[in-house]
Amino acid sequence: MNELKETGGARIGWANASWPFATLHVTNTTLTLNATILGKLVFSSSDIRSIEVYRKSGILRNGIQINHSVPNYSETVVFWTSKDPQRLINEIIKTGFLENNSRLNPIEAMDLRENQQQGGFPLKIPFAITIIVLWNLFSCIDLKHFFDHGKLQFGLGKGFVLSTGMMMLVCLLLLFTEPFQRLVLKEGRRIQDIRPFVYLLLFISTALFLSQLFLP
Repeated sequence: MNELKETGGARIGWANASWPFATLHVTNTTLTLNATILGKLVFSSSDIRSIEVYRKSGILRNGIQINHSVPNYSETVVFWTSKDPQRLINEIIKTGFLENNSRLNPIEAMDLRENQQQGGFPLKIPFAITIIVLWNLFSCIDLKHFFDHGKLQFGLGKGFVLSTGMMMLVCLLLLFTEPFQRLVLKEGRRIQDIRPFVYLLLFISTALFLSQLFLP
């Protein structure tokens, strides 16, 4: 077996991506863990210290922990799997990846190092900060609904509609507009890496937007 592809979940640092928002792809030269918005991590065999069974209490909390030496990646990297973790490790071993001491060709090596230097997070940091700031600014519009004669009131208004509408627009532009993808994604990242997450975010934001707009 020269190649392995597996769908599951992932933990990168403190953040988790549940099934099926993570994929593990192993060849005899690279190991790639793509956890959509959490990041796409690419390793050569020389980056891996060890791969070990990782178990945690809870449903679907069996996985493999990837111990690595890439400084720009989070120290904790776990792939959650529905398989027996030791069986998955054995399948990785069969690809020849862990025992491959040959060097990547110069182009592959350059691409891998550039990916690692950027870190796992796929979005450009200024864009991510801008979205967070705008979301909070729009949300502040609804503060007037929270207070009435000094009493806390719960309700959502124009700010919520603007926030969810903005998120819908961002998702649509990301999915279908290449210039916007280049503006938002880090160099070398593709919309395919985060497409499942963007579709999920589009569905949620659209449902919230329409519910607030049309429901009493």
